[in-house]
Amino acid sequence: AHNSASLMGALLLDLFLIGDIRDLLVQGYKEIAYDQGDEIVMALSATGLGLALLPGVHWAPAILKSFKRTGALSERFVRILHKHARTALETGNFQPLAKVVTDFSRAVRALGPGPSSTAMRVVYTEGDLAKLAKAATLDPGRSYSLVALSGRKGFKRLDADGRNAGALVRKLKIGSRLGKTAKKSLGALPVSYLISVLLAGIALLLLALFKPRRG
Repeated sequence: AHNSASLMGALLLDLFLIGDIRDLLVQGYKEIAYDQGDEIVMALSATGLGLALLPGVHWAPAILKSFKRTGALSERFVRILHKHARTALETGNFQPLAKVVTDFSRAVRALGPGPSSTAMRVVYTEGDLAKLAKAATLDPGRSYSLVALSGRKGFKRLDADGRNAGALVRKLKIGSRLGKTAKKSLGALPVSYLISVLLAGIALLLLALFKPRRG
């Protein structure tokens, strides 16, 4: 792609069968001619062709390819995809890659492509993806809010079955409200009062440091 229009066209083609055929031809030629083919794209394209007759997940490899192209996947997850892609291309065993694609399709179906592109940034492992898929299926709104508000740190606190997403989001909202309230309260105090409190605290600290100790 040389401009935004050609990039959009390339990404839209990914949603159709011709996009998988295109990628297999392009990346296959690069691999044969220059040994520089993208193994992940080739394996996902082959998976997309294999799933073409399954309406529930046939679109998932295409969106996963688009996420990889646009940088919406974490580096650790890309390495996992690369490992499964190499296994699929070298041995013909597409099952590990198909499992990843299936979990990915569940997450995207629940969250939608846009929110999923944000959520996938916190996914580092296959276990993370399975957890995201379960949480998104149970409660897509709160699952996305958790990732958007707290990123990887909040996502790690999510249970394996994703059932505590609502509780975590409520805690985040309470903490956010308390922080805003404290900020407004401090902002309402006169500067002279805050300076007096600061000086008093420093004085008490010095007294504690230099007070003679018994025994």
